[in-house]
Amino acid sequence: MRTVHPTIVYQAKRSEPGVTMSLKQTIEMLSKGSAQAVTTLNSKSKDAEKLKSYLYVQTPVEKALLLALGESFEKRIIFLCGSSGDGKSEIFRRIHKRYSESFDFHLDATHSFDPGKNAIETLDERFSDYKSSTRPLVIGINIGMLGNFAADGDEVHVDIKTSISQFLAGEIVSKGEHTFINFATYPKFDLSGDEIKAPFIGPLLKRICAADDKNPIYTESLRGNTSSNLHLNYALLCVPKVQQRIGSLLFYAHLKFDQFLTARTVLDFVYQILSGKGSLFDNLFCGKGSELFDSLRMLDPCHARSKTLDLFQVKTSLGLFTPEFKSFKKDIQNQFGLELMEPRSWVRLFYVMQDVELSNNFHHQFRADLKRDLFDEFRDIWQLHRDYDGEGKELRTRLRKFYNETFVSAVTSFANRFAPEIRRDRFLLGKPNGYALSATSTMQPELSKLAEEKPSQLRSFDAYLKVGHDYKVGPVPVSVSFLELARKINQGYRPNTHDKTTVVKLEELVEEVRRIVRKKECLYVQCGDSEWELIDDASEDEIIVERR
Repeated sequence: MRTVHPTIVYQAKRSEPGVTMSLKQTIEMLSKGSAQAVTTLNSKSKDAEKLKSYLYVQTPVEKALLLALGESFEKRIIFLCGSSGDGKSEIFRRIHKRYSESFDFHLDATHSFDPGKNAIETLDERFSDYKSSTRPLVIGINIGMLGNFAADGDEVHVDIKTSISQFLAGEIVSKGEHTFINFATYPKFDLSGDEIKAPFIGPLLKRICAADDKNPIYTESLRGNTSSNLHLNYALLCVPKVQQRIGSLLFYAHLKFDQFLTARTVLDFVYQILSGKGSLFDNLFCGKGSELFDSLRMLDPCHARSKTLDLFQVKTSLGLFTPEFKSFKKDIQNQFGLELMEPRSWVRLFYVMQDVELSNNFHHQFRADLKRDLFDEFRDIWQLHRDYDGEGKELRTRLRKFYNETFVSAVTSFANRFAPEIRRDRFLLGKPNGYALSATSTMQPELSKLAEEKPSQLRSFDAYLKVGHDYKVGPVPVSVSFLELARKINQGYRPNTHDKTTVVKLEELVEEVRRIVRKKECLYVQCGDSEWELIDDASEDEIIVERR
């Protein structure tokens, strides 16, 4: 047998006496459908508390809240706001005992169940209690509920409603009596060169997989039927490079599909890929029942097309195995207990384990075919916009290359799609009765603006253009979907109804450029091989027509 890479060996141990929880029961506590999914300040399940306490990863949001709590005990309201499932209740559970003598706490999701009052009335009462007391208040609340209260809350709390409205409008509300700490301010991912860092998801997966006696999941994985599908999937997840690839996948889903990843979403996702009927690799891309799995199905590596991959799948489906693949297949079965028969399952394994040293590394030959070029390019261009300060010659050159060869080229090609006969340096203004009316247009990145404006979130960066010498266009939000469409247009693609959302943004940009180009003193009219130049001679108050 070939030597197996030592960092991914999964060793089973004999069970110990006194065990009350199975691996299945322990994993089920991660599910959003579990009775333990929502934390309250008075949670009583010892097993759930033990697991949550072990898995808990302190986030920048909690650090910001602790900093705010430690500043002073003066009377004020601190709003911890975000979305359902992002971890507000768990943060409150951890800090409540420590600060309850000095602060009042209100968690809107679990403290608004008075059958005689609706959520707005409960908040009205809570704020009235705050105003009649001398103690500061910390309130955990969803962004949506903040908006509802700003609109429908009692006018006696107009000061609070005004602060909320200012916060929702994007204004910084950090002084005075009201402070807002928002989960959205602290991204789940960070980019550093070619590396995708997940400050929350990465450490969470490591904790789930840590070979530590304090880890309830790990200790239960050493008991019972260690050859079960659940145990085998957990062993696969314990491979560090697999965790990193899964983190990258979640980042891609976040970028491409605007997938919002809360703590509860990620924990439920881990439960689903471990407990699903198939192997970890199939569960990743074949899951159902959530928006996240809908997104991951769109990122299935089986959608990749290449001669090498297609040939492998055809041969495998016919049972035509090369000696190298037979050896690789045997080692996979011996090490992980996997008996993958479907070619698609093997492709998914190749993708998820592409960075793992395994057996004879048969799977490494497919790396180039499974590369996510779109996301790599977006990451590089996003970092260019983040890092450009107006000084670096190399960064300036790379920015110009992106704008000229990708962005401006796509905008011009899209604008001229109904008049392929006009020159590439012209911009179509209209085509009445078959006559193409156009003008010359020079578009360049507005580098001075790019040096000032930095991306505020990972999902997009803002593009800024100069049209001619005097006109400026932007900001134009460029997302992965926008970049994907631009690349396809440059390859000759004609957008259709499936691209509707992204096309609307592109059409708005084209119309803005057209309004500028229409001011040109020189226009061109073309029909077939005939072309005329129209020159507006303002000094003579006439239009000169010349045939070219």
